[in-house]
Amino acid sequence: MRVRRWHIAALLLVALLSACSGGPGSPAGEPGAEPVGQGGSAGTGPAVELPPVPDALAERVTDGLVRIEFTAGDVIDRPGIYLLDTATGRGEGWLPLQEDDWTYFSGQVTDDNRFLIGTAYQEDHGYIVDRETGAMWRWDASRYRLLLAGEQGFLFAELAEDPDGVRDETGRVIWTGPDLRARHAFVLADPAAAEKDRYVRSAVLSPDGRRAAVLLPRGKVIRLDLETGAADTIADLGFRSDDWPGMTRVGDHLQVTLTRAVGSSLRVEWERRLIRMDWDGNLIRDMEPPGDPLTFSPDGRWMTWVEWPVDELAPVTVVADAGTMEPRLRAFGVTTCFPAVGTAGTRWLSDSSGLVVDSSDGYRLLTPDGELRVVPAFSGQDWRGEPQPAPDDPDRFALGRIAVSDGAGTRQMGVTLEGFVTPYGHLDPWGRDSTVMRFVLPPKPGHGMCEEVPPMEAAVQMPAGPIPEFPLVVDGVEACLPLIPREFGTGEACLPNGTRLAPYRPRPERSAVSWYADAWHLWVRTADGQIGEVSLEGSPLRWALD
Repeated sequence: MRVRRWHIAALLLVALLSACSGGPGSPAGEPGAEPVGQGGSAGTGPAVELPPVPDALAERVTDGLVRIEFTAGDVIDRPGIYLLDTATGRGEGWLPLQEDDWTYFSGQVTDDNRFLIGTAYQEDHGYIVDRETGAMWRWDASRYRLLLAGEQGFLFAELAEDPDGVRDETGRVIWTGPDLRARHAFVLADPAAAEKDRYVRSAVLSPDGRRAAVLLPRGKVIRLDLETGAADTIADLGFRSDDWPGMTRVGDHLQVTLTRAVGSSLRVEWERRLIRMDWDGNLIRDMEPPGDPLTFSPDGRWMTWVEWPVDELAPVTVVADAGTMEPRLRAFGVTTCFPAVGTAGTRWLSDSSGLVVDSSDGYRLLTPDGELRVVPAFSGQDWRGEPQPAPDDPDRFALGRIAVSDGAGTRQMGVTLEGFVTPYGHLDPWGRDSTVMRFVLPPKPGHGMCEEVPPMEAAVQMPAGPIPEFPLVVDGVEACLPLIPREFGTGEACLPNGTRLAPYRPRPERSAVSWYADAWHLWVRTADGQIGEVSLEGSPLRWALD
C-alpha cells in the first residue's frame, strides 16, 4: 500500500483548517433578528426586501425515503443511509425511491442518530427522517440550504435567485424546531452585499443545543440564541475576501481555522492560523501551526500536524504539546490523511493513548511515547479499510465504515458491498457514542484527497530534534545503488550501503520526487557532493535520523 498526500487545493474547499490575523472580540456590526413570518433587511446598503418566513420549512410526506432492514453479514447494493446496531448486529437503511434520480445521493445523520437527512445534488428537494417517531419531511433545497441539524432542531440558510438565474444566500438564516416549524429568523448580513460576503462558511451547535455559532467569510463569528431569537457578534477576525475559513466545536469551545496560500506560482507556501474561543468570544488560544491537518487528543494534552520537511518524499506526523506546540516526536513516513476520507473522521483513541495513522506498511497506532504499534484488526486492510476509533471505547474501531471490530480482531461484524468501492467519506461512522455505526452509499463513491507518494519505511524520532542534513541512507541493496546523473548530475556512480543522502531539487520549481517508467525516482545529493537520480524500486533507502 502506498502512503498518500492530500491535495491542498481541494482541502481548502472542504476541510476546516487554520485562521488568520485578528482576534476575537473586535468591534463589529451587530446582526439583526426578526420575527418569524415577516420580511426584513439588514445593514446600511440599499434596501433589499426579503420574503416572509413561512410557518414551516418542510412538508410532511410519506414517499421520500424507503426504510429497509438488514443484518450483519448481508450484502448492501443500493445507495442510501445505513445504520448498524453494534450490539445486536441489526441494521436499517433509508433508500431513495428512484436510484437513477439520485446519482449523487448524499446523507447526514445527527449525533444522536435520531434524524437522517438525504439530498441529491441535481434535485430541488431533500428529505429529513425522524427515526424516533417515523415522521418524514421534504424541503425545497432550491430555497433553503441546511447548515446544521441536531435533536433540538435545524438551521437553514435562505437562498434566492439573482438576475442571472443563480441561487445565492440572502444573508438570512432560519432556525426550526424538530418539527421543522420556523422558530426564529436571523439576518446576519446585508442582503445587498456581495454574495461571497453573505455565504455562511460554518455553523455549529452548542453542547446544550441552546445556542448556535455562525462563521461568515470575512471572519465574523455570530452567536445565535435559539431560545430567545437574539443574535450578537462575538468576534470579527478580519479575513480577506479570498480566504476559506472554517469553524468547528472542540469540547465546549469554538475553533476557527484557516489555511492561506502565499508566495509565487512557482513555489506556494501556506500560512495557517488556529483561533480557539469560548461562546462569549473570549480568546483561549491563538497559534500558527506549521502543518495540517490538525488533530487533538480527547484529553486536550496533545495535538498533531503533518509536515513535509524532506521535500515531497514522505509525510512526517508531529506529535506536540497542545498548549505550547513544542514537538514531542516526529513520525517519518506516517500521515493522518487517509485515502478515502481525506482528513475527516476520528484518529485518536477515546482515552488519548494513541492515534491511528497510515504508513507504507499499513495502518498503525502511534502513541505519544513514540511507539508504532501493529494492531491485529488492521492487518490485511487495504486503503479502503480505514480504521476510525470509537468516541467512547479505545478498543473499538470502524473499519472502512462497513465493519466494527475490537483491536484484536476477534469480535467483528459488518456488511459486504456489491457495486461500490467504499462508502462516501464525508459522514463520520460514529455519532456521540459507538452504539451505532453509520455510513452512506452514493452510486458514485467519493474520492479521497491524499496524493500518492513513494513508500518509505516508517521511523520515529523521539525526542523530536533537528532533522539531519542527510536524513536518508542507502540500505539493503545487494551491491550498490546506481546514481544516474541525467541532465543535472555530476556523473555516474554506484552508492554502497551506508551512503548518506539528502533530497536534491534540480530546479527550484521541480520536486526531487518523480514517477515515471512505473517506478518512483528521487534526485539526491551525497555528503561528498555527488548529485544524481536514484530509483526507489525495491525500497533501497531508509531514514537516518541520528
